[in-house]
Amino acid sequence: MQCPHCGYTSENDFHFCPECGAPATSPKPPDEPVTGAQAYIRQDYDPCRDGHFPPGSVTPCPAPAWSGQPSAVPSEPRPSTTGVIVMAIVNMLCCGFGISMVLGLIALVFAIMAGSEVRADEARKKIGWARTINIVGLVFIVLQLLVIVLLIVGSIIWSDGGSWRGPGSFGGDFPLG
Repeated sequence: MQCPHCGYTSENDFHFCPECGAPATSPKPPDEPVTGAQAYIRQDYDPCRDGHFPPGSVTPCPAPAWSGQPSAVPSEPRPSTTGVIVMAIVNMLCCGFGISMVLGLIALVFAIMAGSEVRADEARKKIGWARTINIVGLVFIVLQLLVIVLLIVGSIIWSDGGSWRGPGSFGGDFPLG
């Protein structure tokens, strides 16, 4: 196939010229098999669905026929889910009374769902839920740490016979007389 704009010649068919990028005037008929040089284009993919375009940089995409809903181009930047995902993983690893692990898993699911949400306001809502669940999980982790510290201090006091003496008082350890 030869590009009508720059004259580039290829033995494979193409929709866009590999040299100048201009569209080819004679596209391949749909009944012919796809060759290796031809791009694979999914009919169900809508690039506007992901919302990864800067505001105002693209025009609204038409709604894909398979989706059943209008395609939305975000008017505001997409919220980041990285911090919420990291906090959910920390909650899962610290296992505050076992409850924190479950809450971390739920928060992780909400954060992943927010990352694939079409609308930015829905993504913010799910990130808010994930953040709240992570905070509750952190409270359980702090409570677990407090209980562990109290158990350690209590076991030290209990092993000493229950009497706590200040520093420098030896009591009955060294009888002087």
